[in-house]
Amino acid sequence: MSNPSKVENRCTPLAEWPAADRAAWSVAQQPHDLLEPAVGYASRWRPTTQKMIENGYGRWVGWLGRSGQLDPCSTPADRADRPRVTAYLQSLHDAGLADFSVAARLQQLGNALRAMAPGHDWTWLLRASSRVHAQATPARDPAARMPPAAEVRALGVDMMYAAENDRFRTERDRAALFRDGLLITLLFHRSLRLGNLTNIVIGRQLQRQDDGWRLVFNETGTKGNNPINWPWPAELTSALERYIDVHREVLLRCSRKSIGPTQALWISKQGTVMTTSAISFQISGRTEAEFGKAINPHSFRHLGGTTIATYDPDHATDIRLILGHTSMKTSEKFYNHAKMIDAGRLYEATLAALKDET
Repeated sequence: MSNPSKVENRCTPLAEWPAADRAAWSVAQQPHDLLEPAVGYASRWRPTTQKMIENGYGRWVGWLGRSGQLDPCSTPADRADRPRVTAYLQSLHDAGLADFSVAARLQQLGNALRAMAPGHDWTWLLRASSRVHAQATPARDPAARMPPAAEVRALGVDMMYAAENDRFRTERDRAALFRDGLLITLLFHRSLRLGNLTNIVIGRQLQRQDDGWRLVFNETGTKGNNPINWPWPAELTSALERYIDVHREVLLRCSRKSIGPTQALWISKQGTVMTTSAISFQISGRTEAEFGKAINPHSFRHLGGTTIATYDPDHATDIRLILGHTSMKTSEKFYNHAKMIDAGRLYEATLAALKDET
């Protein structure tokens, strides 16, 4: 059952911000002007940093809207008073975010306001972020340092939504954004190794069967020579077909030279087949822009195992089936292929319960 006290994590895209906020962010991104210090504050940041701060502010705007406090006639500085920021901070804690995530949200908000309203003193907000960060307990487990699983999934969904609805992006940019959102969301649902993820070919590793799409890898194409036969995540079926029918075709048309007919699933912005390095770069870059720390494709395997162990500990031994481990050194003594599909269904049920909870 969903918990109404938990704040929704959706990031409000720039196009949906109030006019005053959009204008202030636009001024902040202009080239820096030595004679006008209020212009171009954000231009000193890298594009990935700008995007991360933009997303952080978008979550603040979303929270204001959901809590009935988004007055479109007010300015960004007017809204960010101490009582509202205190309530926002509490909502982040109530949502179950880790202290490091809460600190990052506050810092993103403070940096955005420094850029959008440089005539105000935002030291108090940035210091609050530093205090939350200082009080957080460092996690030794790499998986524990990751954002909450629901936030990672939400990022992929948000990216696909933005690709379909942001008219200010070019067709090619929207196609690449949708592709990367699908990649992230697929990795969240199916903990594929990077080599297998890269080598998906429509009609071979990605097969359309009577019961829907399936991911099929034979013994020679997997680590440890263990075959994989997983159903494509049901909730991503429409996204997959939208990508194949629309966005993949856009990317294929971007090629400056003919690469010949290809059924490779993942196509780059240059119209070429994506390599393992290209996919890893895109996933790491997108997650770093959102969370301030890159999540590489392999780390999604930790995320999948942690999700099961945390939300369904009675079935923690089935993690080896989800991740495809074959020895006790990583999971158990042997690989039980007969239970793989059942384990996948268990994982889907766990993810569905997690989605209802958020």
